[in-house]
Amino acid sequence: SCIKLSNNYIPLAYSHAPKAIFSCAILQNAQLNHIRAHFSSFSNAQIQYSNLLKLHSQHADFSYANASHGSFISADLRYSNLKHADFTYSDMKHADLVGANLSHSFLQHAQLSHASLKRASVHFSDFSHSDLSHSDLSKIGGISSAFWTGANLHNVSGLNEDCNSFCLRKGCKCTASRHLNPVETNSLKMKVPLDLGFVLKILVTLSSLAIATASAFMIWLYLSNTRHS
Repeated sequence: SCIKLSNNYIPLAYSHAPKAIFSCAILQNAQLNHIRAHFSSFSNAQIQYSNLLKLHSQHADFSYANASHGSFISADLRYSNLKHADFTYSDMKHADLVGANLSHSFLQHAQLSHASLKRASVHFSDFSHSDLSHSDLSKIGGISSAFWTGANLHNVSGLNEDCNSFCLRKGCKCTASRHLNPVETNSLKMKVPLDLGFVLKILVTLSSLAIATASAFMIWLYLSNTRHS
């Protein structure tokens, strides 16, 4: 059964709500930080843009929930069911996802640096363009079937193979890179063509000068010979 509450304004932060039912609840922009909700259900809930900082919710059910753009920093979601949930653009830095089921979940552009996904299941999950730097991927299940295009795996631990070899196949990256703004990017793109053009102009100018000098020398030599004869 689904409950339809728009309780963005209900003060839930720091609440103690084990086994609570938030299924299908509308909780956009809600303050859910520091609540204790072990074994609670957030299945099909709409919790976009919500604050779940340091949420304690082990063995909880977030299946099919829409949690995009949410804040799950340092959240405890051990052994929770996150199947088919939407965590795109969410901030999950330092989150504890040990043993969690993330199969078929959407984590594109998510911040997962320093998170623990040890023994988590990620079958067919989408981590495209997410940041998993310094995270723990030990004994992770379904890693081959997940999508890693553009993901940052810099300094991750627990991979069963060399990071560069893995990312060569999956389209991710293993090295930290400085993000350039559009102005810097454009200047870098234009730099090589401009330099080559400048060098070509110099070469053409030098060639013209050499030809002119040689021609002048030949004329002078001809005139000198004519004068002496």
